[in-house]
Amino acid sequence: MRPLTTALALGSALIALCATPSIAQTPPATPGGSAAPTIVFGDVTFKVDKRYADLGDPGPYYPNRAMRNGVSGVAILGCHVGDDLHLNDCKVLAEKPRDLHFGGSSLFMAKVGWMTAAKPDAEQPHTMDGWVPIRVVFKAP
Repeated sequence: MRPLTTALALGSALIALCATPSIAQTPPATPGGSAAPTIVFGDVTFKVDKRYADLGDPGPYYPNRAMRNGVSGVAILGCHVGDDLHLNDCKVLAEKPRDLHFGGSSLFMAKVGWMTAAKPDAEQPHTMDGWVPIRVVFKAP
């Protein structure tokens, strides 16, 4: 299976992990008693612009229809992280809800540099064949 296809296959499993705000997520133990693997998402840093403070981290890139209807959402991207912390070659792995463009908005924020990878700490995100899973949470303003 191609690396990106493998990453896309993991998308639905990853979206289930988005319900809580912590970075490291440990699913419950499997029926055989062994713990499922921990998924560590890459953390991101957003630009700060006072003009968009009331819109939260996504600022002017919060999807319009979702903002008008007060809908929160989440997108999971798979990105290569450059030495300059820029998110490169990102792909949407999953988004919820699917029809409100949280994935597309996240891709655009990465492309224009509104969000970049945070400086890594001791707990490094897992890579999937070089792709780092990035979770972008949109909280309704």
